[in-house]
Amino acid sequence: MSDAVTKYKDNLDWSIVVSTITAAVIIGAAAYGLRKAGLGTVANVIK
Repeated sequence: MSDAVTKYKDNLDWSIVVSTITAAVIIGAAAYGLRKAGLGTVANVIK
C-alpha cells in the first residue's frame, strides 16, 4: 500500500496543485472585494 502512495507522491506535480489553489484563492478574493465595493454583477460574471 505504501508503494502506491509513494509512487503517487513522486508523480504528482506540486506546482500544478499549488498554482490551482492560488488561482482559486485570488479569484475568490477578487469576487469578494468587488462585492464589497458594490459591484456584485461584475463579481457574478467572474465567478
